Amino acid sequence: MLPILVICLMISSARSCTLPNPLNETIELQNLVGSWYTQFTLAGPPANSYSCWKNVVTQEGEDYQIVSSAIDLCGTWKTVTAELILIPNSSNVLRVPDLNDRRFEINVLGLVTNKRVIYGNCLPPDDTPAYYIKTSQPSPDEQEIERIKSELEELGLNLDDFTKHCNNPNDYDHSTFHPQHILLSTKDHLCCASDH
Repeated sequence: MLPILVICLMISSARSCTLPNPLNETIELQNLVGSWYTQFTLAGPPANSYSCWKNVVTQEGEDYQIVSSAIDLCGTWKTVTAELILIPNSSNVLRVPDLNDRRFEINVLGLVTNKRVIYGNCLPPDDTPAYYIKTSQPSPDEQEIERIKSELEELGLNLDDFTKHCNNPNDYDHSTFHPQHILLSTKDHLCCASDH
């Protein structure tokens, strides 16, 4: 599984990086903390129900919990796009469980780990590539910006190709903004990453 992540880092910016679907095995990755941007199908409450599913915990175990955020699911079977936040409960080894559950289908479009830059897709998922960048502070100083530029250059990218947005929830319809977020956009597509 680890070689796949390496390939993801080196993949051309013209293509998206998709992990195996479904994840039919338990894998262990050091320091796998962050967000899986996914699209999956869930059976919600009846259409005439007064309640809807929000922030659904889809899987939970001794060493992990996976929480879906930004979900507003009402009615019958429906495909939704959401962010799955993987949180280690104890050690820095996160054991990703078998997500091949009959209640939903998961298509992993990208992920954010302890690595500073990882290739992924914007939300909603489309063919537009984007890079998720984690910063050490809400508004990076010049020194950190230069370091980010250097990391992007190693991937053949230029920070000038992105527009920087810091901590403005109005820029994107997202319910889980955090002071450590930094938003980068490619043209009119915004993407987010966070330190959890």
